[in-house]
Amino acid sequence: MDGERATVFMEQDPAYDTDSSDQTEDASETEINPADGDSLAEQLYRKQRADLLGQLELAKQRKHPAYLKIVQRLQTELSDRVALNEIERDAALASAHQDCLREIAAAEQEFAEKKAELIANAIADLEQEKKTLRQEIDAMGLTGGEVNFALPTKTRQLRPRLNDSVSVTERIHFGTFMKQCQKASKEEQERDLLLIQSGIRANESSDGM
Repeated sequence: MDGERATVFMEQDPAYDTDSSDQTEDASETEINPADGDSLAEQLYRKQRADLLGQLELAKQRKHPAYLKIVQRLQTELSDRVALNEIERDAALASAHQDCLREIAAAEQEFAEKKAELIANAIADLEQEKKTLRQEIDAMGLTGGEVNFALPTKTRQLRPRLNDSVSVTERIHFGTFMKQCQKASKEEQERDLLLIQSGIRANESSDGM
């Protein structure tokens, strides 16, 4: 009887009923939690999978942020390298141009020096030839001034006959004289011939006396 009363009392007690309801809710939550945990993991997996697929699609379209960042960095490096190469190229061209100008100036200076040297040598050679020719003319007594012919001594000599032949020594001297006369100018030759003829006539007149 006492046990039955206790049971009835517990069933009629509101506090007991509250505890019973809390225990029932806890039990139901415990039974539902495993299913909720599986659902969250699946949702997280699906979310990550969708994110990865989206990144893959962006990568295929070359629109992925990481890809764009790398491309931008490479483009910047390329631009810097191109600018540096252009600077080096311009510097090399300027240096080559300066070297070319220096070579041209050196070649022109060398040409001018060689030209002046050749002209000086030619003038010196001509002066030497002129001096030599003048000495030869002075030695022959055929300068542009007056020529003093030595008059023969007034020894009595027989006039050679017309049929007498000229001696060999006179022929040699005459040939040498004619060769030397060829070196003089035409005017000098004509003047010398006139002087020679006048000398011969003077000689003949002196012999006639």
